Amino acid sequence: MSVPALSQFAVDFLVAWVAAMAITIDLVIVLAALTGRTADARRPVLLAVAATAVSRVVVAFTGIAGLSLVSVVFGLLVLLAGWHMLGGRGSTRAPGRIVDLAAAGAGAVLGAFAVSATGGAAPPVLSASLAALIGVPWLVRIIHRWAARVPDVRVGLAVVLAFLGARSVVAGLVGQSPAQDASVVALSLGTTAVVLALCAITAARIRR
Repeated sequence: MSVPALSQFAVDFLVAWVAAMAITIDLVIVLAALTGRTADARRPVLLAVAATAVSRVVVAFTGIAGLSLVSVVFGLLVLLAGWHMLGGRGSTRAPGRIVDLAAAGAGAVLGAFAVSATGGAAPPVLSASLAALIGVPWLVRIIHRWAARVPDVRVGLAVVLAFLGARSVVAGLVGQSPAQDASVVALSLGTTAVVLALCAITAARIRR
């Protein structure tokens, strides 16, 4: 491979990785909320990572019909999950099989959204989309540790879930997936970063 070709591969990889990483952060938030009260969070998280990886590969090569409808339904479910957390109902423990199915379903749907953001099956694009999944279980564990020390972390997660759900519903209603508008994705990442940073600061102060 020539130097210009390598350079183009690197550029395509980086652009696609940033777009895929935005959806991966959404996946981390959803998984942290889903598995916060499970006895074994590792299984549903790994199922979700596997489901989103398979979804990203399959959808990249085959496409998906009705993505806007999927976006609306998914957004409504995420809004419901956020409402449950804000109302304190998220403190109850859900059956393991339900959590597994919900995690795998969320992973598959967000995998399809990631493909809509990155744009296809070109080798650098698909490689970047899959590389963005590295570290997902670790990030989920970090959020769980914060939640164990700081109850307000669950409120922060609920706020982010509400934002993600609303974004997904609105995007679907206008005929898009929630990852197709770069400015909206940037706003979503900024909101998530601010909430997580505040949670980290609060956790650090309590530890002292």
